Amino acid sequence: MTSPRFVLLGVLFCTTVIAGCARQSSPDAQVAQQGTAAGAAPLSDQDVNDIKAMIDRWVDDALTKRDDFTNIMAPDMILQPSNAAPIVGHDASVAYLKAYPTMTKFTATKDEVVGRGDLAYVRGTYAIDAVLADKTPVHEKGTFLEIHRKQADGSWPYTRLIWHSTDPVPAADAAKK
Repeated sequence: MTSPRFVLLGVLFCTTVIAGCARQSSPDAQVAQQGTAAGAAPLSDQDVNDIKAMIDRWVDDALTKRDDFTNIMAPDMILQPSNAAPIVGHDASVAYLKAYPTMTKFTATKDEVVGRGDLAYVRGTYAIDAVLADKTPVHEKGTFLEIHRKQADGSWPYTRLIWHSTDPVPAADAAKK
């Protein structure tokens, strides 16, 4: 015969397990719940449009007036380019971008713009045509993830940007073996 104490412990254990499973949710739902708990509002349509405009400005600056990058990056900017160490800080990020090969074409999609309060991220794809210092033309396509933080003036400068190529890795040259 089973002791009432073991039955009670079994019921408590099952209740705890069921309650724990019921609380599990997707990471997006958890972020949304945290934002709501903190009182942060979802992004307004104006915020989303302002962030998309910031991306368009980045593309335009990359193609035409590189010196304007200064005005669209936060002081704590961190770039995380493909196959390179992170570039930390506003000035280092501007210097990195000024030294980037000359772009002749640059497109970026804005597949997802999500955020709450003063924090937003954007996920998308890019395609770049550029000319290297030795005049070799190059093409790269890939994906990016960026973070923007809203400032007191209502602007959404870049605070973080990571990107990587989705192009296949070139095969090793058989002649070098």
